[in-house]
Amino acid sequence: MHKKRKTGFAFQMIQFMLFFLYAVVMLVVGGGAGTLAMSYVGIAFFGVAAIYLIFALIGRKYAWADIVTMIISIPFLAGVIFGIFGLLGSIFTRQGLKADADELAAQAEESALGSICGETEQAAVRGEEETSKNADFSEPAAEANAQEDAGAKPMKQAILDRKCETISVVSESGQTIEIHKVDYIYSGVRGSEELYTIVELKEDPSSVYILVYDEKTDKLFPTETEVAEKVFAEWKEKIGEEGKRSKLVLDLYDTIVHKKEWKEFRRSATQEELAVLAIGSKYRLSGAKFFVKAVVSVIGVILSVVLGITLFSQFGLFSLFILVGGYLFFNLMASKLVGYSDTYSSCNRKLSKEYRAFVNSLFRENAAVVIFREIVLLALMIFTLPYKFLLVIIETLIPSTHNWTVAHGGEAGAVISIPKGYDVGGLGEIGAYYASCSFEDAWDKHIEEYEKARLAKFSKYEYTDQYGVKREAYSDDGKNFFTSTDKLTQVGTSSDDGKTIDLK
Repeated sequence: MHKKRKTGFAFQMIQFMLFFLYAVVMLVVGGGAGTLAMSYVGIAFFGVAAIYLIFALIGRKYAWADIVTMIISIPFLAGVIFGIFGLLGSIFTRQGLKADADELAAQAEESALGSICGETEQAAVRGEEETSKNADFSEPAAEANAQEDAGAKPMKQAILDRKCETISVVSESGQTIEIHKVDYIYSGVRGSEELYTIVELKEDPSSVYILVYDEKTDKLFPTETEVAEKVFAEWKEKIGEEGKRSKLVLDLYDTIVHKKEWKEFRRSATQEELAVLAIGSKYRLSGAKFFVKAVVSVIGVILSVVLGITLFSQFGLFSLFILVGGYLFFNLMASKLVGYSDTYSSCNRKLSKEYRAFVNSLFRENAAVVIFREIVLLALMIFTLPYKFLLVIIETLIPSTHNWTVAHGGEAGAVISIPKGYDVGGLGEIGAYYASCSFEDAWDKHIEEYEKARLAKFSKYEYTDQYGVKREAYSDDGKNFFTSTDKLTQVGTSSDDGKTIDLK
């Protein structure tokens, strides 16, 4: 990536943080002063920050998105610093994208037009392969068949062999040249299907060259400029399609278990199981979706509170559903993002060096993005503290809601991402149990337990009323006596723990 792209993206992230912090300040100040106008401005800036972040992330690959971020920044140039970072970021990112494109174009042109070490296009070269001693790769069936067809042709074997990375070629002048084999491709640009290899010089790895294989002589020859251009274009298209196919796409489901069960699982978990869970958590943290969810969760929480309060006078109970439902849903979303990071870290610590390297090899990320993600995670952790504290209060007052708070982002929960259709260590089943625990059931259980505890305090006594009829009375302190445990009608009092009851 060109340095200007990195610099531009860094400026854009600073601009995003300025939008975000300004929105927070306006909401806090507006809420404290009771000024709805300032609160609405804060909400509007949250929207601007979210839109800006989305287009900034898209702009890392597509120049048109940087025009959008530039347009967003220009109206705020009145505040100088407030909009200048966004404008600079858009300019630098666009220049970086153009520089990268120019560099790729120049490289493609050089590879298509160049000939190795100044040799003429008719100079034949013969090759001897050098293979890596400890390489062990499995080949597709088509490549294996091609290897068999190669027979005793060492050059063709070297081209088709994925284990072979280096080829030594000797020109007609007797000069030996070490070339690195990048890839090969079959193409019919000259009418018949021919084998081409893409190579680069060890002395100049910045340029690639196209050579054609001759079946009769088992030699490589430079190609004509026009042919090289067409083959190079086909190869670029091929690796582009393979890159799309090889892009990691996972279908995951989230489950939340208690940290005690999570710790017990980690004690006996295999390296393969830990690697699967680490990959799932890392996948959730990678890409633009993470940042989009982070922004949506924060804006969702704030909007739920603001709308729930401001609409209460007009919609009453319905506005409370918006406030409570939105507050729980979006806080759970933010809590899960933080939970992914905690799970990945705990798995990563238990992985061996080899498995850790394997997991990391699946995710290639820019250092700036990693740092920014850590900042966002820290901000989310702080942002969700009031929510987690509220869950602690609920669990303290209503102990039967313990499982419900675990499943809804409580501090005692661990967020696990597992491939759909599978379970790892029974965590999916355990998480399903926690997810099935509803607040309504917990509340009913709490009322039931409270009633049992209340009734357990009552003792039954006998007394004779004014008509000489024996009756039953109930008391929970031995002093005040009632006709039933609901304590609605008092019978009398006693000073000797119910041995004698003085009727009222």
